[in-house]
Amino acid sequence: MAKREVIDGKLCVGDWIYDAPAVAPDAEGMTFLAGMKNASDGEFYGLGLDEEGFSFERQGSENDKPDRGTWKKMSLDAFIEKLDEFRYAVMGTSLETWLATYDEAVKKASLAYARLHSGTYYGNPAVSSFAVYDMSKEDAPSRLLPSNGNTPVRLEKYIFKKMKDQTIELEIQVGWHAGTHWDGSGFSRTLPAEWFALRWDDFLDALCKKYPAEKYSYTKPELKNTEGLREYLGLAE
Repeated sequence: MAKREVIDGKLCVGDWIYDAPAVAPDAEGMTFLAGMKNASDGEFYGLGLDEEGFSFERQGSENDKPDRGTWKKMSLDAFIEKLDEFRYAVMGTSLETWLATYDEAVKKASLAYARLHSGTYYGNPAVSSFAVYDMSKEDAPSRLLPSNGNTPVRLEKYIFKKMKDQTIELEIQVGWHAGTHWDGSGFSRTLPAEWFALRWDDFLDALCKKYPAEKYSYTKPELKNTEGLREYLGLAE
């Protein structure tokens, strides 16, 4: 068994270096929980939770751009199993303080999936939606996105939703080719209430700054010319 050492607040096991959990989510709402990278070849594996508590994994090279599209949603059971591998790695070292973060992550993920499966997810279902783009529609043309390396990435959904509590969410889903099939990852974001006091142009500026076309496909001119969208969102010209 490879020797375990704690160096500069990180766990080193052979060529593998384990990173500490993040204390806050990144700009896209993902909280990094556990990761390991190989000092020899740069191979990387990581676990994270989105702001709603759903579990994701990311693997590849440490030089890959760590944006939202590189995370793949995983089941609760698979998440717990993978996180246990990190738990066992740090047990008996001075980094056992990480275990409390792992425990809280399991609780948060378990609650998120329990709410989802019970049909009472956050008690705030959508009451209507406006699909700017939905790949499942027969007449929807393909929209490819920039990708890391040679793996094609496509937009699958770009949908606004009015929720029961009167907030409005943006749902985006992307997919990437994985050999014989396509994998995917998606998220929903509640748009800031203050955006809806803006004029249409200013709203689109704020939206496209937060969700730029180079990552999420839609440009300001395209959204501005989407018939019925401004009216659906209740914005003034």
